[in-house]
Amino acid sequence: MTKTLREQAREDIARISKTVQLDSNGTEYHFDISKNCFVGEKDGKQWLRGVETDVPAYWWYCPKKTGDSPKGYEVFCRTPHFVLIYQDGEDITCTHCGTTSKIKITKAEV
Repeated sequence: MTKTLREQAREDIARISKTVQLDSNGTEYHFDISKNCFVGEKDGKQWLRGVETDVPAYWWYCPKKTGDSPKGYEVFCRTPHFVLIYQDGEDITCTHCGTTSKIKITKAEV
């Protein structure tokens, strides 16, 4: 019997979430279940790192418009969220602004 993408991702995340990740700059990343990715802090800034899994995963950015800049540009939340391909079309609540949006994964043209 073959596993579904959801089952495979759940197993991969359960296994790797117990580890501490380390990047080339020496920053330690610990798994944050609310963000579904690894979070590290360095120089007062928060850094995110995805989970290594066989399931295709992407960074999805919150599309909520939060206002306009003094120069007339639109300003968006753009908080990154680590999502897996099977979540395409599902609703997600932004961990920063609390807005619920539909995940839409699109292929970027290179």
